[in-house]
Order: sequence, then C-alpha cells, then structure tokens
Amino acid sequence: MLSSFAVQSLSFADVTKLSAEDRKALQDSSRFHQVHSTSDLPPAIVTLCTGDDGKLAEPGEKWNATDSIIDPTLPGKRLIWAAVGGEYYVVHYERGGIASHLSHFGRQTHEK
Repeated sequence: MLSSFAVQSLSFADVTKLSAEDRKALQDSSRFHQVHSTSDLPPAIVTLCTGDDGKLAEPGEKWNATDSIIDPTLPGKRLIWAAVGGEYYVVHYERGGIASHLSHFGRQTHEK
C-alpha cells in the first residue's frame, strides 16, 4: 500500500493532517539521508511527483520552468532535493508555471 500527502506553496487548500506517528517520524531528521537523483527514489514515489507524464528532471538539468513551453520534450518538474528515512520519503521539487514550488511527502508501506 502506498499513501501520500502533499503540501503546495501558494495553496489555499486545507492543511494536511498528519498522524502523530507520521509527524514524529518526519520530525526526526537523524533517520533521513539525502539523495541526489530521481534514480535513488522508488518509481512509485517519482510517479506521485510527476503525474501522468512520468518526467522529473534531475537537479540542475534543463526543464520547462514557465507556463510558456519552450521544449515539449523537457519535463515540467525538476527535483530540488530528496531525503529517505526507512519507509518515509520527503521530495522537494519545482513545477513549471505560475506556482513553481511543491513539496511532496510520501510514505511507502509494504503489505504482508
């Protein structure tokens, strides 16, 4: 099972409610290590970030940063940084268009 919750800057939506367990895990920075590539993330987490097109540029790579698409072959989102801590993933990426930053927090669990 995969569950996720997202927080978008420039959002007027309700604040996402985290369980006490999730909040405690996410606040414990010692459990996390930084990753520097989308290939260091499980495909399911990348898919949560990218949506239908499945494209997420690596940090520093070219991407479509505005709502004026210059090159349709480039992704509309780019990884800024990510951290992994056990079954928890914190992925910060930018999205092209008017609102350009989106943080996505995911938790991956395994069914037994």
